[in-house]
Amino acid sequence: MEKLLCRVTSLSEERDQLQEILEGLRQEKNELRAQLEDSMGTQQTEIAQLSLCLQTVTEHKKQLEDDLQQSTNTASMTQELLTSIQEELCEQRQMNSDLQKLSEEKECCSDQQIKNLTQKLRSIEAERDNLLSEKEAGGQTSTEEMEKLLCRVTSLSEERDQLQEILED
Repeated sequence: MEKLLCRVTSLSEERDQLQEILEGLRQEKNELRAQLEDSMGTQQTEIAQLSLCLQTVTEHKKQLEDDLQQSTNTASMTQELLTSIQEELCEQRQMNSDLQKLSEEKECCSDQQIKNLTQKLRSIEAERDNLLSEKEAGGQTSTEEMEKLLCRVTSLSEERDQLQEILED
């Protein structure tokens, strides 16, 4: 009996120790659970923040891609416009060169015309002077000769006017 009592006492002590251990393990388990929940809450918050950050970065990346595409399109259009303007400028330069040559040719031709008309005018003036000298020397001239002289003077006046116009141009 004594052995049995001793055994019961021993088992009771062992049970009490095991209950203390069990209680300690339960407390530790509850603490670990609380820490895990805190950790999970913190991780959920971090995940939410990272998701928001990822969304912001993704939107920013999309905006940058759109801006890059727009810049590329603008650069392409600008390049096309520049090429067009350069071609137009080249054509304009060629046209200016052609007009310059044409102007020089016309000026040269006008100079030659002026020389020819000036010589012709001098020749006609000399002829007129000769006719006037003959008239003075010969006395009265006939009406027919007078008409010829008048016609010739009119012609000379017209040529002189033409020369004046050419010189003014």
